[in-house]
Amino acid sequence: MINNHKENLRKIYSKIFGLNLTESELEKAWEVAKSKRITPMGDRTNIAVSPLMAYELIQVAVGRTTEGIKDKRFKKVREEIIPAVDFALFLKKMGQGEHFIISRDSPDITLLKLEKNQREKIKEYRKIPALPLEVTFIKENTLEDIAGSNINEKIANAIISGKFDKKYEPQTVLLVVLDLESDFNIHLISNSLANHPHNYHDIFIHSQIGETKLSTARIYPSVDIQVYTEEEMKPLLY
Repeated sequence: MINNHKENLRKIYSKIFGLNLTESELEKAWEVAKSKRITPMGDRTNIAVSPLMAYELIQVAVGRTTEGIKDKRFKKVREEIIPAVDFALFLKKMGQGEHFIISRDSPDITLLKLEKNQREKIKEYRKIPALPLEVTFIKENTLEDIAGSNINEKIANAIISGKFDKKYEPQTVLLVVLDLESDFNIHLISNSLANHPHNYHDIFIHSQIGETKLSTARIYPSVDIQVYTEEEMKPLLY
């Protein structure tokens, strides 16, 4: 039974991070999982990682390939895990505490809010605040067949057609990651979404500006745009 649970853990690391654990790495991960677990281990075992741990695991996994982060095994990493890490750091920057990342299927991510004083006595806490996070990743070529007279309408229609018919818990946040070369307007995208019903608590757009700047903008229920540099975020890693 224990060996089955270990193999489940190995599969989790492979599925989420594209990382094939060595036997020694699996043993270490198993011991950590046992000491920090908050629910019984079984077929649905999952792991919660901090942004720093996620980055370290990604670096190890990418270092074992010849194609780097563009390797197809890292699709989940590129389109869900890294955006979730960025969003967790953004929440900390905005004074919302420190969150650990759990990869799921529906929605894509759960962010567990765990402050430093909770982590060593995690089993004592019966209820841990959780934020469901659905992530959608939009690239330039995916907009080619989307209706719209301009880039802002195309982005809005991609969000509406791809995510607005989904039903999640009322507190779910939608994080739209834009990987585009074209310029777009946050306010116009927000306006285009205004009359379309959905059940998300908040909607954010996350994108890169130039070589070093990032933007995370709330576009629902109100517009609030935050721009910052990657260097500003590094000290926030935990």
